Amino acid sequence: MQAAAKLSNRHDLRVLFWVCWVVYFLSYIGRLNYAASMVEIGLAEGYSKSQLGLVTTVLFFCYGGGQILSGFIGDILSPRKLVFWGVFGSACCNVIACFLPSIGGMAFIWGCNGLLQALIWSPMIRLFSLYMPDNYLYKSCLNIQTSCAAGTCATYVLSAALIFFFSWHAVFAVTAFLLFGAAIIWEIFIRRTERAAATAVIQNETATTAQSGGAAIAAAQNETAVTTQNGATANTTPAKWNRNRLPPKPAASG
Repeated sequence: MQAAAKLSNRHDLRVLFWVCWVVYFLSYIGRLNYAASMVEIGLAEGYSKSQLGLVTTVLFFCYGGGQILSGFIGDILSPRKLVFWGVFGSACCNVIACFLPSIGGMAFIWGCNGLLQALIWSPMIRLFSLYMPDNYLYKSCLNIQTSCAAGTCATYVLSAALIFFFSWHAVFAVTAFLLFGAAIIWEIFIRRTERAAATAVIQNETATTAQSGGAAIAAAQNETAVTTQNGATANTTPAKWNRNRLPPKPAASG
């Protein structure tokens, strides 16, 4: 990954924060929508509570294990790419969940969803640490956690509304649509953030080079002045020495 400079423009910092907030808010819906629709799925498809609980259990373990995996690959791959594929992959899992006929298939797909969702949080925080100055970083890490609470509330409200007017299939379809949109938004705006940070790096390097060059010129000028002064002193000193060493006047005779 290319070297990054801290963003100083407040507009760029706000864009980075709110894009991360919105994307994580929507990803939360993509993770919790099954739990919010679980009762309706059981009633409509005739699954038992233990069968329905299997899916959430698989999600829990895959998401937890994925967090560990995300920590390792996050040091190798771009955070922007990791979040994009996490959100895009979660959208694909939601599309597939609309058409799955068995609880076993749902458990498998929702486990994959958990792994993909694990690619989102850690790379986001890494982007914060890369591009945000310390005073903005601490505030952003605290404030982005509000997306979790907002996402939880939105999941249950959205799921209840879609089930009431349509069916549980609509919950996954609408969630997939939102996640595809989130992936596109993420790719567009985070690319802009990376370009802004790269521009800041170039500006910093140019300023450092100019400052170093100015210091070198000033040092050369000082050295020239000292050399000139020493030369002038060397030229005047022998004259004074010769005058001080004039032979004494001969004494008058008689």
